[in-house]
Amino acid sequence: MSDRSAPNSRYKNHVLALNHAFNTGDLAGVDDLLTPDFAERDMPPGPEGYKTAVRQLRAALADPRSEVLASSPKGPQWCCGSASPAST
Repeated sequence: MSDRSAPNSRYKNHVLALNHAFNTGDLAGVDDLLTPDFAERDMPPGPEGYKTAVRQLRAALADPRSEVLASSPKGPQWCCGSASPAST
């Protein structure tokens, strides 16, 4: 009997690692997580496209944070936003 959870566990770990890279700005491990043919809407392809998008978002938003809300066989659901200073 094979362990069918292993691929899902690896996928979950990849998603969480990319989320951590976004939140911290530490993009050193992204090349190991994404293939050169990785494609996402409105991004250049590959790991460099992801890293460029993260750098641009982190520069444009005050205290950007991403959160993985859920993960399913169809893919993760993301929430990305920026903390706003409290109004006084």
